[in-house]
Amino acid sequence: MIDGKLVADSIISLSAFVGLVMFISVLRTRDRDDPLYPRFRFGLSVLAIVMLSRVMNWVFPSSLASFVTLAAAGTIPLAALLITEGLMRRHAPPGLKLFAAAGMLLFLVLAVLPIPDDADWLDLLLFGFQLTIFIAIGVMVVTRDRSQLSASENKTIERLGLSLLIIVPTTVTDYRFEGFDLPVRLAGIAILCLCWFGIGIGRPETRHRDTVTSFAVLAAAAGVAGASLALIAGLDFAGLIQAIAITLSVLLVAVICNDSLSLRAEDRRSSLLKYLAQGDISDGGRFLTGLRDYLKVDGALIVEGSDLDDFDQDGLREALLRYPVLSAGDLRGIAVAADAREQLQSLLDRYEATFLMLTREAPLQIVVLNMPSLTVSAATRIELQAVQRMAVLISR
Repeated sequence: MIDGKLVADSIISLSAFVGLVMFISVLRTRDRDDPLYPRFRFGLSVLAIVMLSRVMNWVFPSSLASFVTLAAAGTIPLAALLITEGLMRRHAPPGLKLFAAAGMLLFLVLAVLPIPDDADWLDLLLFGFQLTIFIAIGVMVVTRDRSQLSASENKTIERLGLSLLIIVPTTVTDYRFEGFDLPVRLAGIAILCLCWFGIGIGRPETRHRDTVTSFAVLAAAAGVAGASLALIAGLDFAGLIQAIAITLSVLLVAVICNDSLSLRAEDRRSSLLKYLAQGDISDGGRFLTGLRDYLKVDGALIVEGSDLDDFDQDGLREALLRYPVLSAGDLRGIAVAADAREQLQSLLDRYEATFLMLTREAPLQIVVLNMPSLTVSAATRIELQAVQRMAVLISR
């Protein structure tokens, strides 16, 4: 018979592993040059190792998996303390750091010894060690001098504190003591929340209230879905809790994936602004050549007036002065003469373009762009308009 606890614990831990990998990927892309990045990478990598190795130990028990799991679990408090130090730009009390380092070494030694995985005293020792460090970190966060940190740094630390509020109580569920055998381990869900909150730091417009509200909605959705599955399958109370926990962990992975992809899309959308800020503006030709050669722009072509002898250049100029950045989808709704609309459509068709951008009035110069992925982005349209205005100013 299938062990429901094993299935639930494995799915939640694997979900946490996937979430951590995505979070590390986001940090590597976004904050690789940040001095804090090595600390975050170390701490998150330790968590990922714990999540994966313990699943391997549950499914395929081995001394190697047991060693890796215990050694990595004993390293978590020190990793969390190092991250907190970096965020707060202050050293932790020396005694606390010594305690965390000594605990890590102790569990490294214990991991080598032939101790059964189900030894209650070992679980109690590890739980007490982790809980002590987490509480100490919480005290450091609450008692910090906010005036010595920037608003963004305080926001990041508050997100860490919010994660600790979830991590500390859920850590209890990860241990199996005599007479205290809960139906599912929930620390993986707390780790997923940490990943989600961490990715959300890259969006300064997101408020703490928004994050808490979103989590409440996810939890409610998981509760409804899990309860529905329990009713359909006739599960008992333990099965109900397991179904809700599995659903919540999968939903959190989906949200983390969506947020990480959204951040990468925002980075791509900001590429034109980066070019506008960093491009060569000493000469209009070099500016446009740089735009054409810029990696984020696909198929940019500079069309001079001499290439438009078979077009009504005056009609094109008049239309593009009114609509200096024009997409293929705009043609039906713009207020221009029918002949001018046909001219614009012919120009788009000739160069298989999706955008026209007026970059010089006289002699006429147009940049045609083949950027279908940008046609639906209002933010990118504004960025293109900024580039167009810069090009016109340079040409004058």
